[in-house]
Amino acid sequence: MNNLSGLMAQENLPAIMVNDKGFIVNINTAFETAYGYTKTDLVGKPLSIIIPENLRHAHDIGFSRFLKTEKPTLLGQPLQLTIQNAAGAVLMAEHNIYAEKIDNEWVFVASIQVISGKT
Repeated sequence: MNNLSGLMAQENLPAIMVNDKGFIVNINTAFETAYGYTKTDLVGKPLSIIIPENLRHAHDIGFSRFLKTEKPTLLGQPLQLTIQNAAGAVLMAEHNIYAEKIDNEWVFVASIQVISGKT
């Protein structure tokens, strides 16, 4: 978990941690600042809360496939996808998703940075 914890500790890099059930475990201060959510808003809630509705089904399929096969297709690659902020606005952002298996359970951390000028 050292690498994932290191990502979460970044002060200028918005990051979110999710368990293998799809629930948010933690967000860092940079995530709160960038997207307007608080830890209270998100921790314990499903990740779908920040995923725009039109992407939720595709996310669920990819997430389930990874958990079943444990073969990554998108991990560690920069992905340009949208994110929904606390006000409901949909923003274009670069996502970098990392995973680590700890005590037989997957933990995921994504750094998610808004791409300036794109929505």
